[in-house]
Amino acid sequence: MPTMDRRIKGCRNVHCRYNKERKHLPLDYNYCPICGEKVGLVCRECFAEIEDLGKTHFRCDACEEKKAKRAEEQREKLVKAGKKLAAPAANAAMDVMKSAAVKQVKKVAPAAGQAMKKVVPVAGKAVKKAIVRH
Repeated sequence: MPTMDRRIKGCRNVHCRYNKERKHLPLDYNYCPICGEKVGLVCRECFAEIEDLGKTHFRCDACEEKKAKRAEEQREKLVKAGKKLAAPAANAAMDVMKSAAVKQVKKVAPAAGQAMKKVVPVAGKAVKKAIVRH
C-alpha cells in the first residue's frame, strides 16, 4: 500500500502573510500566490524549512527530538501508573494465597499435632541420654 504524502510546503519569505500565518500550501505549488517567492518543504510543527527526504519526512530534527522525548515521558508515566495499580493487586493476590495456605495448614495441623505428640517424648529421651553421657 503506498504511503500518503504528509509533507507540506510553505512560503520562505519572512515578510509574507502566508509565512507569518504559517499557511500550508499544496505540494504542487512552486511559488507563493501572495508574494511570488519560491516555496519549500516546511516542518508541520515549527514551520522551519526541511530537506526532501521522502514522503514520510515532515518534521525537522528538533521537533522529532521533542516528539520522542514526550513519548518517552508518557511511557514513563504509564509505567509508574501501572506499578501503582499493580502493587495493590499483588498484595491482594498475596493475601488470597496466605488465606489459602492457612486453610491448608488447619487441615493438616491435627495430623501433625498427633505426630508431634508421639515424637516429642522420644526426642526428649534422646536429648537426656546425650546430656547424661557427656
